[in-house]
Amino acid sequence: MSYPEFMCRTPLTRTLIGIIVMCLFAGCMTLQEYKLYKGPQLPGDKVAVLINKGETIVVHTIDGINNPSGEKVYGPGRFAVLPGEHSLNVSFYRISTSTQLEGHYYYDVFHKNTSTSNIDVNFETESGHQYLLTSEYDYKRLQWSFVLMDETTKEKIIETGPYPLNRVRTGDNKQIRRLHLRGR
Repeated sequence: MSYPEFMCRTPLTRTLIGIIVMCLFAGCMTLQEYKLYKGPQLPGDKVAVLINKGETIVVHTIDGINNPSGEKVYGPGRFAVLPGEHSLNVSFYRISTSTQLEGHYYYDVFHKNTSTSNIDVNFETESGHQYLLTSEYDYKRLQWSFVLMDETTKEKIIETGPYPLNRVRTGDNKQIRRLHLRGR
């Protein structure tokens, strides 16, 4: 197949451009807003906000409350809560890749990394503060830790773990890469 000069000729380059475009669109995405307290909407200085960007942390419940939409888990979002004691039930999920060498060919191997079980975390929030739900992980040791960052003060409030990770190989692009390299 011949491509016009302005188009990318290799499948790898087209794939990389597609990933870059998807990342640009993902950057424009806003987080779902949740109000997890009863009563009227309160101003930002009267509530605490939990932020889950959905990069590695999956939120199952907040203060024992499931997602009001009926989904099994909360998606990425901003969760307004009243100041005070709170609890989360969370797990870890992330897709990773590694590059492998076989003969004269490099190819990518894809893995799904998940926590072996959910964990419960208890913490206290202050009004007007925003808290980021995030993690630290080590794929070599197959471990992860839950981290709660106070984005207002830039302090690490909680770090629990390490907890074990499951790692499952979900595929590779070995055949695509070999076909492309043979065609040169």
